[in-house]
Amino acid sequence: MAADPRERHGRLTTQRRRAGRRRRIQRKRHTMRRRSLSPRRVLGGLALALFVAALLPARHTGFASFLREPVRAILTPAAAPMRAVGLWIRPPQRTGVSDDPAVAAIEEERDRFYALWRRSEQTAEELAALVVELQRGRALNPEIEFAQIVAPVVGSTTERAGAVLQVRAGRDRGVTTNSVAVYQSVHIVGRAVEVGARVSDVVLVTNRRTGWLRAAVDPGEGRALLGCQLQPVEGEELLRGELDSDVQGVEVGMLVRLTDESWPRSARMLVLGRVVRVEPKETQPLRMVVTVRPEADLRRLSQVILHTPTEGDGPGVSR
Repeated sequence: MAADPRERHGRLTTQRRRAGRRRRIQRKRHTMRRRSLSPRRVLGGLALALFVAALLPARHTGFASFLREPVRAILTPAAAPMRAVGLWIRPPQRTGVSDDPAVAAIEEERDRFYALWRRSEQTAEELAALVVELQRGRALNPEIEFAQIVAPVVGSTTERAGAVLQVRAGRDRGVTTNSVAVYQSVHIVGRAVEVGARVSDVVLVTNRRTGWLRAAVDPGEGRALLGCQLQPVEGEELLRGELDSDVQGVEVGMLVRLTDESWPRSARMLVLGRVVRVEPKETQPLRMVVTVRPEADLRRLSQVILHTPTEGDGPGVSR
């Protein structure tokens, strides 16, 4: 018996609809796959970006610094032959040197000895300045016994409270806890808080660990000192605090000296810095607040002198 044409047409229509639906689903999946990023593409793009970042200056790409050495290790072997070829094609021009090899050798030897002479001259000047600085430090407190130890700064760290310097002088050179670090004889840098065999940690006077300091503004010209209480300002290389209630006449630019009795006597009357601001206290307008800045960036010093207490120079109280 022949199938009804309408029934057959209905079955074909249903099949066509299903086939069309499948094709649409397949096209949609294909489009989604094309639009989405495959893990392989993401990994390749990330590797390329990190490779380029590793070649950029370090100040712009600190996040990729761990890749710099591996990339250099890969590129350096290829860079050396290329540089050699470039120098062979275009040799460096030497100005001021004779074309005669014998004369050129003599001229190079002359220049080398001239540089050595200039270096020795500079070293002699630095040593003479250091002797003067040590003599000034001793002359400030002639009645106090303390040792002066020249210590190069070999490193620094920044903690939440402030900066700490590492200096190349420790127990091997007589440094003790509470030794006072100064520069230019009269300017306070900080105090040694941890003393190792050969290296010591100096907490800067602007570090919050220093705590409160008793100090005095020096108006100069033999006038009486003006007392104040200072403490380091968090996040800034400054000291700030209230002037004594009876103090008047403090001006910007005046020197501020340490008078704190908890510090060794050899540190008293040394310079903490200069007044950079005088303003009324917010909560008590009749009281004045003074802000003091050290005369140098203490974090960038290359050398300090450690005043190490001996008998007769009290160690003070470590904060």
